[in-house]
Amino acid sequence: MTVLDNLNDRIRELAETVLEGRPLFVVDVQAKGQKGSRTVWIYIDSVEGGVNLDECAKISEELSLLLDAHNVIDGSYRLNISSPGLDRPLVDPRQYPKNVGRKAAVRFSKTGDEQRIEGIIKRFEEGRLIIQKKDGSTESVDYGNILETKILAAW
Repeated sequence: MTVLDNLNDRIRELAETVLEGRPLFVVDVQAKGQKGSRTVWIYIDSVEGGVNLDECAKISEELSLLLDAHNVIDGSYRLNISSPGLDRPLVDPRQYPKNVGRKAAVRFSKTGDEQRIEGIIKRFEEGRLIIQKKDGSTESVDYGNILETKILAAW
């Protein structure tokens, strides 16, 4: 484990503490740069709907206080709280239900081979993603086999 991995884990822990009791969760944490001039990106998402700017600002304030109180980051740093946006893949199973009805590209492993499908997310339940392909057929993919899922803008 690298220094940045350990730092990301510590930041994630505190971010999850700040989000407790809110319908929000941490998607990803990325600390970049060198000691004394780090930039920290925390991507958050909601179970339903989106994440607004006011929420990001409040979370940033609360998390900054915790990071400073626990001396997590040496020196100065810049903290950015953001929703993942369409360009970032879905990385948490909690992101799938709110994306039902949207077009997605899914890379997954099936019997050791990497495969790719595009289609509309029909359901996500019991750890399985159901995608309706352009020809109308459906494919079921176990969440554990998904390598990457990206939401696409249109057909």
